[in-house]
Amino acid sequence: MNKTQKTLLTFFAAALVVGWTCFDERLSRLGDNAEFVVLSKGLVTGHWMSFVHGPEPEPARKFPPGYPIVLAAVQLVSPDNVSLMKSLNVLFFALVVPLAWLVVREVDTELTATLVAATTLLSPHLIEFSHQVLSEVPYAALSLAALLFLLKYRHSDIPKEWIVLVVLAVSSYYIRTIGLTAIGMVVCTQFLDGRYRQGFLIGVAAAILIAPWVLSSSAYLDQFSSVNPYQTDSSPGVSIGFLFERLGRNLSKYGLVFLPTAFAPFLDFRQGVEGMGVALAVAIDLLFFYFIVMTIRHGKKEAPIGVYLALYVFVVLLWPEVWADTRFVIPIIPLAIYGIFWSVRDITSRLPLNDTLKTRIPMGLAIAVLLANGLRTANTQIDHPPYHPVWRDYFEAAKWAKTATPPDAIILCRKPFLMNVMSGRTTVSYPWAVPDSVLSVIKAKSVDYVVYDQLFSSTPRYLLPTIRQHGSHFKGLHQYPQSKTTVFQFVAKPE
Repeated sequence: MNKTQKTLLTFFAAALVVGWTCFDERLSRLGDNAEFVVLSKGLVTGHWMSFVHGPEPEPARKFPPGYPIVLAAVQLVSPDNVSLMKSLNVLFFALVVPLAWLVVREVDTELTATLVAATTLLSPHLIEFSHQVLSEVPYAALSLAALLFLLKYRHSDIPKEWIVLVVLAVSSYYIRTIGLTAIGMVVCTQFLDGRYRQGFLIGVAAAILIAPWVLSSSAYLDQFSSVNPYQTDSSPGVSIGFLFERLGRNLSKYGLVFLPTAFAPFLDFRQGVEGMGVALAVAIDLLFFYFIVMTIRHGKKEAPIGVYLALYVFVVLLWPEVWADTRFVIPIIPLAIYGIFWSVRDITSRLPLNDTLKTRIPMGLAIAVLLANGLRTANTQIDHPPYHPVWRDYFEAAKWAKTATPPDAIILCRKPFLMNVMSGRTTVSYPWAVPDSVLSVIKAKSVDYVVYDQLFSSTPRYLLPTIRQHGSHFKGLHQYPQSKTTVFQFVAKPE
C-alpha cells in the first residue's frame, strides 16, 4: 500500500469514526427526509416515484429518482429501517472526506489537501447532514467524484474518459436537481479551454441522458418560476425584475449568514451578528468570490472548481428565498474551504511581506478554521439536545398510534410524511379551509384519527375551529399535558 492509499484509507476510517460518534438515530424534523423514506417505499412496492403514505399513491416529481433508488435498496434489505438509511449516509460522508483530499491534491500540495480534508472531516454542518436521510451528502460525494475526474482528464480526447465524466455528472443530477451545475461545470470548462467541439458533444450527451426525468417532472421548474413555491397554482409567475430582487435578498442571506456559518462556525451569524461579525462575513464572501474570479479569468488548473462554484452559487441565489438555508451550502463546503484558503495565500503572496509571513499567514488561517470546526463539532454534534416538547410530543403521538391503533387506520394530521414514517399508519393532511370543508375532507377520506399538534400555525387556524364547531365528531383519546398535543378518534356518526 503506497502513501496515497494509506492517506485515503486513514481519512475514510476517520470519517466513519466521526460519523458514528456523532450519529443521531432520531428522525429529523425536516419533512424532506420523511418524503425520501416514503418514496423508497413506493419504489419497492411497485409504484415507482410515488408517495404511498396516503390511501392512494400520489405521483411524486419533487425529487430526482437517484437517492430514493439508493434508499429502496435499504428497504429491500431491512424494511422501514431509518437507522440503516442514516448509516448509509455516514458511508457517503466517509467518501466525501478522501474525495475532498483527492480533488485538492490534484491542483495543490498534499499539505493543503490534508488541511482541507481534515476541516471537511470536522465540519459540524457536514457531520449533521451525514446522519440525515437527505441527499446533500450523497450529492457532495458524487459531484466531488465528477470534479475529480474532470480535473484529471480535463484535456483528454479519449472517448472512454468522456463517457465516464458524462455519467458522473449526469448521476449527480439524478441525485439532486442542482446537479445540473455539475453538468454545466464540465461543459463550461471545455468552452473555457477553447474545446468547443468536446463541450458541445458532452452537453448533447448529458441532455439526452437527463431528458427522461426533465420531461416527466416540472415540479422544481414550477416552484422556481412562481413567487410562492408552496402555492404554485395561485402564485403569479416571476418577472425578470422579481428575479433580480430575489437574487439580492438571497445574496444578503447567503453572504451574511449561510456561507459564513458554514466556513466560520465559531460565530452564530443567524443571530444578527454586528460589527466584527459582519466584517468577517463580508471578508469570507470577498475571498470566496476572489477565488472564483481569479481562477476562471486566468484559466488556471483550479478553474473547474471556480466554474462549478460560480454555477452552483448562481443557481442557489436564484432559488426561492423561502428555502434559503445552510443546507444548500453543504455540498460545496470542502470547495469553499479550499477556495478561501487559496485566496488568502494568493493575496498574501502579492503583498510586500517576507517569505516566512507569506507562508505562515495562510497556514495559520487554515489551522484556525480547522480548530474552529472541531470545537464546534465537539460542542454541538456529539451530545444531541432533546427535541422541543412540542416536537417530542408530536413524535410520541406517532409512536402511540403505532401501538394503539389498527394497522389499517387512517390518521389526519399536519406533516403526514413524518407521521407515516413514525407510526406506520396511512396518513392524510387537512385542507387550509373553513370547518365545514375540513370536515368534508375528513369524511371523504375515511379518517379514523386526528392528531392536533402545537407545531404549526395552520393547526389552530384551520383544524381547531373544525374540532370546536363539530365537537361531537371528535373523541379525545390521548393527550400530552405539557404541549397539549392530542390524539382524537373521529366518530363519523356521533350518538
